[in-house]
Amino acid sequence: MRRLLFMLAALLWWGGAEAQDVILLRNADEVKAEVREITDSHILYTLWGGSDKVLSLPRAEVFSVTYQNGEKELFVGDDSGATGPVTAADYPWPRVTKSYRPGDLFDEDGIRGIVISTTDNGRHGLILSLEQAPKSLRWSADSSWATDLLLGLSDREDGWNNRRRLIERLAEGKLTWEDFPAFEWCESLGPGWYLPAVDELRGLWQLCGEAEGFEKFGNKESYRFSRRISELSESYGGDKLSVWTDSRFWWSSTERKDNVAQIVDFGMPLQTRLVNVYAYRSDRNHVRTKTWQQFVEAGWEKTGKWPVRAVHKF
Repeated sequence: MRRLLFMLAALLWWGGAEAQDVILLRNADEVKAEVREITDSHILYTLWGGSDKVLSLPRAEVFSVTYQNGEKELFVGDDSGATGPVTAADYPWPRVTKSYRPGDLFDEDGIRGIVISTTDNGRHGLILSLEQAPKSLRWSADSSWATDLLLGLSDREDGWNNRRRLIERLAEGKLTWEDFPAFEWCESLGPGWYLPAVDELRGLWQLCGEAEGFEKFGNKESYRFSRRISELSESYGGDKLSVWTDSRFWWSSTERKDNVAQIVDFGMPLQTRLVNVYAYRSDRNHVRTKTWQQFVEAGWEKTGKWPVRAVHKF
């Protein structure tokens, strides 16, 4: 009996040891704690496994709090010295009242756009903005020292994570949204809109008849698919697209290296084989590539100008 009680006590202790809040500071230090209260200026907490003495941290020194249940709260925009429309709330999921399929118009809770991919039987997915930036934009400003700065925007599947990383860098106070025109334009659309990661736009091919599966894919098919996307956008009151090659490329939020970010081509499947395709390199030379995928993966200088559209989750 005594042994059983000891085992139960050990299990309770072990379960409690896992149930802790983690405060991540801006300097990357972690504090294992139990958060007691969050005020307008401070976070009140006790050290996990320590005394019951209540300590406090200025919100401006905190990047995030991960709670016992796995929920995470960001504090990036709290008096950090960054400029521009920095937001730090959890993702602003719109209210969804029905299921969607790729190609549908999403128009709920103030969010409007083309559904390009879905999960959970159409209850969640990704929306493409009906608006396109009025002109081609740079990933980073030509005159900015940020052009040759590796920011750590490495996520290929979720541009919102790249946005969070960028905001973290903005919070250091050395950079502003104006240093990143493509990102700044996406921010101007409102909460939840962001520059997509390089793999998030694969859903565009699904809108055009599973083009990604084709072994051969010429200009004729490319123009047809470009027109399909343009017609969808226009039918919902959005901006039209040009079918010319340079307008098929859009900036992604994914960095390739310090002065190169990745572009997305929604008109060409990545495995398409082309002859004499040349990718631009940062040393202003061109390197021959065997496939379209190699060309796209090579990326483009951040100071290059490409069209921009934003995406929004639902």
